[in-house]
Amino acid sequence: MIYGILLVYYEDKHQRAIAAFKDLFAPLSQHHRLFIVNNNPELDCHGCLLGDNSNQEFSGWDVVLRTLVPHNSDVIILANDTFLDAGKWNFHRRRRFQSRLKAFCKLEETYGLFGEVVSFPGGYELFGCRADVWVRTHIFALRGALLRDLGNRNRSAPHLEEASE
Repeated sequence: MIYGILLVYYEDKHQRAIAAFKDLFAPLSQHHRLFIVNNNPELDCHGCLLGDNSNQEFSGWDVVLRTLVPHNSDVIILANDTFLDAGKWNFHRRRRFQSRLKAFCKLEETYGLFGEVVSFPGGYELFGCRADVWVRTHIFALRGALLRDLGNRNRSAPHLEEASE
């Protein structure tokens, strides 16, 4: 199963981002569920789940992740409505992302992370860990096993309905 969670916030980006996000899934699998989370109370987003933007896109994704219990090999794609801006999203970038995502989904491993890796010269420290690379959060994917190990637990939250078409 492939789960897609798109966080929308910007009035001038959300409709195009929703259409492009849905388009990503067309060639991937019939076994997928899409969720759209609106983190902006001023934004009219019919059929979207409501987030609170208390921790930017992360709190919006949590609206779905709190109740999602994926299998180890399931793939969860997380994105925000700026993914179209990052790196000038176009036909070729979309096809490359789809191709690499298909390969990621076919891997036998149940542990993994997929996305655009960027580096920071000189490194940085986060929660006592030193690093110099990370995966951009505008759009990325991870396996259910990794999500679970990162601390996602089945916490109580309102029942989630799929975003309407």
